[in-house]
Amino acid sequence: MLFTILNVACRPTTDVIEKAPTTHAFALHAEIGRDAQAFTTLSDQTLLIAAKDQLYLLEGADITEIEAPLPPGEITLLARGSSDDDLYAWVHGKGLYAGSLDSEWRPVNDGLSSPTLALFNPDAMPTPQSIDFDGEELWMAAIGGLYKKLPEESRWTPQSTASSGALNPIF
Repeated sequence: MLFTILNVACRPTTDVIEKAPTTHAFALHAEIGRDAQAFTTLSDQTLLIAAKDQLYLLEGADITEIEAPLPPGEITLLARGSSDDDLYAWVHGKGLYAGSLDSEWRPVNDGLSSPTLALFNPDAMPTPQSIDFDGEELWMAAIGGLYKKLPEESRWTPQSTASSGALNPIF
């Protein structure tokens, strides 16, 4: 099965690594044998890719399977935090985990709750859609809310998403 990552500008496909002006490197053709569900770039322009429940590291045209001690389940989000040693993975049905390529991964779900989601399902947990580091704090946009935390902290803090101070029906 051919795995394809298309860059945002939808450039024509080639068999070489293209470097976008945003310092992201994209491999447009790479054989890993399964469809990718999530990826993030590391500081040295390599890609960390999740395909089902497995992680891969793409360096140039070389793909390496990574042994990450994550619980079984599909990895649907990968994000780089403040450094390459500050990585995040959402494992469907298990939660959010933080770690690095050469360390143990630990759950970081503390503070992830949503009163609105709890109305529909008391066991529901916000599902991250994006995690970004602004130079000081990590921000997470999730189905269920907006959260932030400092890289060295383990607890996420919910942020208000209502511009008027009233209930926001989306979150």
